[in-house]
Amino acid sequence: MGLKQTDEVDVISFNKDDGVVTLGIIDTMDWNAIDEHLMLLQEKLNVYLSFLESGEIYSQYEVANGSEFEIKIYF
Repeated sequence: MGLKQTDEVDVISFNKDDGVVTLGIIDTMDWNAIDEHLMLLQEKLNVYLSFLESGEIYSQYEVANGSEFEIKIYF
């Protein structure tokens, strides 16, 4: 997993205390190729947004029903 696998969600977690589902992007790339890095990050974010907007998250992660969402990038 990671930034180069733009077609998959890296991490999904649920915080029982606040009811928030976190989608995590794992970005271990260096920033030497800034344009490529930003393009991959944009592609990955678009996949995450589509995953949420389409409702696919509810079939993949049942605890997400009724939850709020956040996307975090772990560098």
